[in-house]
Amino acid sequence: MTEVVRGHLGLLFSARGFRLARRQRVPSPTAFAAATLYAGVGIGLVVGYALLTRWGSRFSMPVLW
Repeated sequence: MTEVVRGHLGLLFSARGFRLARRQRVPSPTAFAAATLYAGVGIGLVVGYALLTRWGSRFSMPVLW
């Protein structure tokens, strides 16, 4: 097991490992923006639901009733 870890660390910090890492595809800025947007919407939904369940009864909306 230690030989495998040592081999991976050696590849990681070697010139060959650096070249292999550089050759891998980098995600496009559009994909990164879409992932950030989806994460933000998901977090907003969770926080919004938590706030609504916690303090939702304090707000009265007579227009909707």
